[in-house]
Order: sequence, then C-alpha cells, then structure tokens
Amino acid sequence: MITVVTLLRNQLDDAFDLVRKAMADVNNSMIHWEPAPGCWGLRLRNGQWFPDFDKPRPPAPKTIAWLAAHLAGCKDMYYEYAFGPAKKKWKDLEGPGDAINLRLYLENTQNALVKKLAELNDVDLDRPALTNWGEEKPIWWIYWIMIYHDAEHGGQIMQVKNEYRNRIASESSAVS
Repeated sequence: MITVVTLLRNQLDDAFDLVRKAMADVNNSMIHWEPAPGCWGLRLRNGQWFPDFDKPRPPAPKTIAWLAAHLAGCKDMYYEYAFGPAKKKWKDLEGPGDAINLRLYLENTQNALVKKLAELNDVDLDRPALTNWGEEKPIWWIYWIMIYHDAEHGGQIMQVKNEYRNRIASESSAVS
C-alpha cells in the first residue's frame, strides 16, 4: 500500500514537472514580455527585482517572470513558515530578473520542500504548521497547496509563452 508521503511526493514531482517543462526554453526576452497593458511583472528597484504585489485589484495579466518568481516565492514563504523561523515578508521576496536564475530559484525552493517531505512520515503530515497569514494548517495541506499551485501557474506560464510565440510569429509575418 502506498503511503501518503509517497503519494504527495509523486504528486509534488508531477506538478513541478509541468513547471519545468513550461520554463525549459524560456529566455530573457520572454520572461519580461507583457501580453497586455498593466501586467504584473518583476520590476527593478534599487538594483533588485521584485514582483508587483501593490498594483490595483483585480490582478492584471502576469508576465512569465512574475509567475515564476511568485511560484518560487510561495514555496519559499510556505516552507519558511511551516518549517523555519517564520520571519520573511512578501515585500522582502525578490525574484531573479533573468531566465536562468528564475529556473534555479524554482529548483532550489522545490528541492527544499522535497527534502523536508523525505524527513516526514504519514503521522507527521497531520501535525499543524504555521502559514504566513498566521493560521495553522496540517502539513499535508501545505504540500497539497504547493502541488495545486505548480499545476495552476505552470499552465499559465505555458499559456503566456505560447502567446509570446504567436505574437512574435505574427509580427514577423506582417513584416515579410
């Protein structure tokens, strides 16, 4: 019989594989491309890249850079509060402004979650863990949210990448 830890690990791997595939051939021009005016993206402030969180609601379309930094930042933040000192704040999370380091940021934050899951057993998964908004949730819930989040935003990254490619292709054919 499969354990819950094993099931979560398989789902965590499968969902993150969607993110890896979506990000695999993303380049620097793609990550900051805005599919519509007023997009949420990464903005350079004092020499560092920070995701937009202070724009009006509802959120506008997002750049690949924002989606990838948001995914990695959420992994970082959830890990920090569930298993660490619980001190980080959203406003302090920066995201790399280039495609290679965004992929590395995603991999590093994923690896931290995978490594921690390997230390847990099924009984541990029912223990409460702190969230960044101060509520306690079972550890299994933290992992389930990260799985869902990867599937959701991995698909969005793929969609923005496809829109970018279609736009570039149509602009190229219009010039010819």
